[in-house]
Amino acid sequence: MKDISLENLVALEVKKETGNLSYIQTEVAELNGKIIGSIKSSDAKKHGAVQEMRDFLSPEKLD
Repeated sequence: MKDISLENLVALEVKKETGNLSYIQTEVAELNGKIIGSIKSSDAKKHGAVQEMRDFLSPEKLD
């Protein structure tokens, strides 16, 4: 895939409904029709939670 730019490669991944970069895992905040922020999340059960996360987050959040 040496002929594809990083931007286009990421765009291809974002379009998918599965995977770490999927649009499904992204929330976008809008105000007056303009994007003002976004947040991406991922399933901790898939990726595991490191000890620092376990120490910081409540069991309900980790679930």
